[in-house]
Amino acid sequence: MLQAAALLSGVHDFTAFSNKPRTRTELRLPPSPVKLLTVGVRRGQPLGLGMLTSGRDVALTENLEFWDIHVYSKSFLYKMVRRCVGGMILAATDVISLADLQEILDNPRREFPFTSRLSFSEAGLFLADVEYHQK
Repeated sequence: MLQAAALLSGVHDFTAFSNKPRTRTELRLPPSPVKLLTVGVRRGQPLGLGMLTSGRDVALTENLEFWDIHVYSKSFLYKMVRRCVGGMILAATDVISLADLQEILDNPRREFPFTSRLSFSEAGLFLADVEYHQK
């Protein structure tokens, strides 16, 4: 997961990590797919861990791994973070290789062999903070 995060960090064309338009009205020009992204990963713990009081609730979390993934950028494409996290998980679980992930960064496109597996559920993803800088 850490290696995949390091691979995604930096300036890349994230076309492969955006969702394609669905209708004619959505065919307007998208924002630039070239982004500077910083991805941080560390072991986490369940949200609300301090509120788990019963032994049964704590036991449910013992066999699970929790990760905190922090993604920073000036802007994002539609579903970009979800798909980046999905790519990191696919690489971490050996479904795809880091070379596969690098290849879609080097040759951005919307269709590749594991396109349908890249999307990650929004469950568990939270927007923690938005910063605006005054000019």
